[in-house]
Amino acid sequence: MKVFIALCFFVAAANAFSLDALKRALEDELDMMDAEQNARAEIEEDKQITLREYLDDLEEPHPPFRKRDSITIETEPKKRVTPDCSAACADLKPKTELSQTCEKNRWVPEYKARGGCECLSNYRCCADSCVDQTDLTICWGEGQMVKGSRYGIQDVDCCGCKVVKCETCASVEDKATTCSSTKAASCYTYNPAGRNHAETGCFEATCKETYTSALEESAADYKDQTCGSCQTPSEATSTCLFPYQICTPSKMVNTCPLHDVNAKGNDPTLDKTCYDPAQAVEDSSSGTYWDAGSSSCKPCMKYTYAKKDCSAKEAVARAASCHNSEQETVRDQKCYKKVINADLCECDSQVLCQRSTDHGETPMKFQAGEVCPKDHVKLSGVSICETARDICFQCQALVAKEKVVCPFGKVEERKDINGCPENKCILPTINAEAECKTFKYNKATNTLTCDE
Repeated sequence: MKVFIALCFFVAAANAFSLDALKRALEDELDMMDAEQNARAEIEEDKQITLREYLDDLEEPHPPFRKRDSITIETEPKKRVTPDCSAACADLKPKTELSQTCEKNRWVPEYKARGGCECLSNYRCCADSCVDQTDLTICWGEGQMVKGSRYGIQDVDCCGCKVVKCETCASVEDKATTCSSTKAASCYTYNPAGRNHAETGCFEATCKETYTSALEESAADYKDQTCGSCQTPSEATSTCLFPYQICTPSKMVNTCPLHDVNAKGNDPTLDKTCYDPAQAVEDSSSGTYWDAGSSSCKPCMKYTYAKKDCSAKEAVARAASCHNSEQETVRDQKCYKKVINADLCECDSQVLCQRSTDHGETPMKFQAGEVCPKDHVKLSGVSICETARDICFQCQALVAKEKVVCPFGKVEERKDINGCPENKCILPTINAEAECKTFKYNKATNTLTCDE
């Protein structure tokens, strides 16, 4: 350029050009140079480059996140806090392949909203021209299947194009908030999808009264009643606050003094076990009462008892015997006398077995100082009717010790079960461990010890 300008001055001086002519020549040359530079720049801008080349050419990298706004958290009281975008965006990394190509001036970063933050999620190659989206109803899906739960808003994407952003509708108000608390919950019909918002189409809850009268509310429970002689008419209000006529009982069962089987006036003369089950009969002197079970007036009742038949019990008593019973130790018939008495039900069925005093037996006990003959011992017992008896029992002749068979053991003089003397073979005792297999007999001590 400098050479060109110097040459121009030289030529101008040599040819006596005017300064104006030189200026015009220079301006023409500069215009040509600018045009060439712009053409080169346009070629450079239109050049297809990879995402890696685009990122490397940036003076500063795009921030991985940016804050949108503070958000409200559910506390009491509620307060606004600044979100931690570093943590919120930690797991969200751009997924665009670095080898993808795009014109240099069309690469743009794309951010995704998360809480109160925007996280770098991708890189997009913008088209030459926008295809704007303006139909918000596309968020309702095919056949508007999700109308009421999603809605669309107009937005601009990272390429500057108009797009429709689909949002989730806010939760509808619950039944407790939507419906009045004047009546019971069953008096209202709650519909969480009762209507659609005029602009977004989101569902709005509705609540209408379910009934218009007490009869409609429940034909069985709330219809006007016709009162009987033991009732008084009065007005009541249904669950849903509709008026209707009811009949109030004026005389209850507690006005019937003998209606309870256990009432004192129903008691029979004898114990109740002496009678068949009580039978209820009308008590005309006490009138009627309101019976809730049948929803009508019923007569008061009282109870009567029929005494049980005694013939079976009395026959058993007549046939009973005081002898040969498992419960009696005395078995002979002469020892007892049977007596039959009336029981608590006035039946002659109470059998008493009394000891007889005329059985003819007398006590036979030895007097003090009396002794039995030689080779006899005194034994005590009873007679047939358990009268005390003593006898002198003759002992067997004593067998000499040397004649007692006792291959192992020691013969000793002992007393038998009756107290008579006898020479008896006493077997040796074992004085050894349980594991012992061979034993040795010690005659002096009459023991078996282990023989290792």
